[in-house]
Amino acid sequence: MIGEPEMRIHTFIKRIVPLIACFLIATAGTCDGIPTATSESAERGVASSQLLMGHYYSQGERVPQDYKEAVKWYRKAADQGYADAQYNLGVAYGNGEGVPKNTATAYAWFNVSAANGNEVASQNRDLVAKEMTPGQIAEAQTLSAKWFEKYQP
Repeated sequence: MIGEPEMRIHTFIKRIVPLIACFLIATAGTCDGIPTATSESAERGVASSQLLMGHYYSQGERVPQDYKEAVKWYRKAADQGYADAQYNLGVAYGNGEGVPKNTATAYAWFNVSAANGNEVASQNRDLVAKEMTPGQIAEAQTLSAKWFEKYQP
């Protein structure tokens, strides 16, 4: 049986390995500061590359910071059921970065991300819920249920 510290390490490795692989593959060249292999694989629909593109734009790494562009890439990966991208959309809506601030939408994305395996998402969902009315929470839960059926891995 895996203990809690080992499970955290296992979860971390499971999340970071695709990003590291994407980064290593991407050293073949760059396009606007972004490795060519990353941008090409993101355009082909590889969710881990789309997440990485969103990260570049969100953090202003290799390219000027552009939250709207980050959300575009996170959404492409989230649509494929990629839990970390769904989490990042929750952050974007919760903070109003690249999209209008909307706590119900943030709650829904965090809820879907948590259901798809992101362990931190439920904590953020609970924090966002503290800013919401019971009616908004009910609306967000309905939205979550609809999205969970649609955005599965």
